[in-house]
Amino acid sequence: MNEPQREMPRYKCHKIVHALLIQAIVFDSDLARAAGRETDGTARITPAEEGFAPFKVGADYLRRHKPEVGGYYVVYEDGYISYSPAEPFESGYSAMVPESASGALTGPWDKYKRKGLSEMRPYVKGEDMTNICISPEDDPENDMGMVARNPKNSNDQWYVARAYFDDNLEPAETF
Repeated sequence: MNEPQREMPRYKCHKIVHALLIQAIVFDSDLARAAGRETDGTARITPAEEGFAPFKVGADYLRRHKPEVGGYYVVYEDGYISYSPAEPFESGYSAMVPESASGALTGPWDKYKRKGLSEMRPYVKGEDMTNICISPEDDPENDMGMVARNPKNSNDQWYVARAYFDDNLEPAETF
């Protein structure tokens, strides 16, 4: 029997990300089937924004994130690449104004600042990280950061390095 617990601490995110709305996804498995060849497991994403060419994503990205048309291809400041369904992304981020004096975009990405709360918990040393996305440069066993999850899909989880967490997040007020 579970004992009643108080509400877990909440965290508010101040993250800035680059993101592209996904207009189309062409899976290599479909092309391979039609051509009678083996698939490499990749896909080509076509962004909805003008001025961005379609780009290839690997099988690992597809397996971990299961992107869908209408969602967002997301790149975090530390280089971590993810996917977000439209509703949680659009309710959690707002477009930032370009930083150049001319008003032109300063790079191939737009920046977004999260408006919503992030669900996170501390990493537990030795826990099974099989279904948690971890960037190759992260070292949970020594770093002891946080595990974050998508509030709309609790299976979509990723590791947040301790330094990034400390620099960018703080507990949210509980009500």
